[in-house]
Amino acid sequence: MAVLFFLGLISSNEVIRMTGEEDPEEVVIDEIVGYVACFVFIEPTLKTYVLAFFLFRFLDIVKPFPVNLFEKLPGPYGVMMDDLVAGLVTSFILFLLLK
Repeated sequence: MAVLFFLGLISSNEVIRMTGEEDPEEVVIDEIVGYVACFVFIEPTLKTYVLAFFLFRFLDIVKPFPVNLFEKLPGPYGVMMDDLVAGLVTSFILFLLLK
């Protein structure tokens, strides 16, 4: 996950530089890192894969607190961190619900 995160910082920074957009939709590595983070606190099973996917997508789209705070970080950090935090929040919520 850490390797993907750092590759995401580098690649999203390059895409931001090329397009001038704050959060280019062409960058999807942030979504991948966020989804992988969903399994920090829970065991990956078919059930948790499905639950994590829908909860992560919800949190990534709605961006509730604290996810919204990280979206405001500059450049590639904002691109990557909001999804990472959404994934970690997803993992924590599912941990509490499934324990």
